[in-house]
Amino acid sequence: CAAAATVSPDHSPAPTADISLRDARTAREAVKKLAQAEVDIVLVIVGDELNSNRLREVAEREGTRAYLVDSAEHMDPAWLEGVSRIGITPGRPPPSRSFRACSRGLKTIRARST
Repeated sequence: CAAAATVSPDHSPAPTADISLRDARTAREAVKKLAQAEVDIVLVIVGDELNSNRLREVAEREGTRAYLVDSAEHMDPAWLEGVSRIGITPGRPPPSRSFRACSRGLKTIRARST
């Protein structure tokens, strides 16, 4: 499973880290790479709350804004203002239905804002 992906301005996902989320350390390394990949924000789709918070903290330590999201309805369109690249990652392995639903919701929000 992809550990993290970005969504580009044309709304197409582009994988930036193809690392299996077998353990928390691997997940943190994937999010660090994602945050270093010149994304403007990272959305962590909440799974295991402790691990999700750690992933958010990793992105923030790299200087990237990060938010915890548990559903597409809880994404704030204001987070996306002036943002061209968005990183998303599941908070627990494997990516859940919530992760896939949030990915679709993100595309919908981006489409409305253009």
